[in-house]
Amino acid sequence: TAPSTTGGLISSFSSYGLSPDLALKPDIGAPGGNIWSTYPLEQGGYSNLSGTSMSSPHVAGAVALLLQAVPKTKAEDVRSILQNSAEPADWWGFPGAGYLDSVNRQGAGMLQIDNAILSTIRIEPGKLSLGESQNGPVTKELEIKNNSNSTVTYDLSYESGLTTYGVIVPDFWDAYPTVAFNKQSITVKSHKEAEVKVTITAPEDPIPGETLNGQYGGWIVFTPRDGGQVYRVP
Repeated sequence: TAPSTTGGLISSFSSYGLSPDLALKPDIGAPGGNIWSTYPLEQGGYSNLSGTSMSSPHVAGAVALLLQAVPKTKAEDVRSILQNSAEPADWWGFPGAGYLDSVNRQGAGMLQIDNAILSTIRIEPGKLSLGESQNGPVTKELEIKNNSNSTVTYDLSYESGLTTYGVIVPDFWDAYPTVAFNKQSITVKSHKEAEVKVTITAPEDPIPGETLNGQYGGWIVFTPRDGGQVYRVP
């Protein structure tokens, strides 16, 4: 019955990506801090626990609900559906100040199973891994699949998470990448597909005179003109 002061935020002890080959990790977040859960009967039967052992069952249960609601969903599509409908969380270090936590800490954001089940759009790939950025801006193509019975139009924009520098206990900086689109909106007919190209430019070094390796990221945002569900790609 007591509210969690960190509810909806990425826990301060949560691990950082990227993966060793610089793929975007983690993929998604789920409740895992201060979870009231089952425990050995010899030790009381229930306990307040934190960690991946709590968040992973949330994701597994969400996938079960998704497959129950939409049983013909292909296994390879599940992750993208969950990522498209997730919501990025505020930075745990200063919630409410307008900073989004780093993509290499929260991936697509907090899983929203209701939005995932009700989603009528799927965007592939579900995440963009850009690799190293010393060669300049990177252009990627996103495919939007409309599974609804009506034509939809989405305005395109982007949000940025904090950039991190260092490992183990990194520093956070409000150095943001920029994104350019080959079109500012996209219209997709019922049960059709359409494509959009995005060009992502890394942020400039936030510390004058210093050359540091940082991890930056953000989200491509698809906002429907009819006021429906917003979709994102980290």
